Amino acid sequence: MEQPREKFDGDVLLALAVEGRLVLDAELADCVVAELRRTEAIVHGRLAALEGPDAVAGLDQETVDLRFAEVAEPGRLRAALAQLPRYIAAFEQATRVSTQVFTPR
Repeated sequence: MEQPREKFDGDVLLALAVEGRLVLDAELADCVVAELRRTEAIVHGRLAALEGPDAVAGLDQETVDLRFAEVAEPGRLRAALAQLPRYIAAFEQATRVSTQVFTPR
């Protein structure tokens, strides 16, 4: 049985950037990449909170919410963590594409 397609699709975004169909101003792309890197760090932290040695002891509201989210949609954080590097690469590529000079033949 085939698994349903993930809600994230960094490969599509990256392909669009490589093809030059996703192009952003360098300043905007830098902001997006910085935010994606912050998001990646947050997801790492949340996974650590769920899986680390203190995971059982941590019963603050955020940990309870994380546990509930993981029960509701198992593997969602891991899926996000797998996709974020693709998103980052896409926006870095979109910047490179936008800075290239087009020369008509």
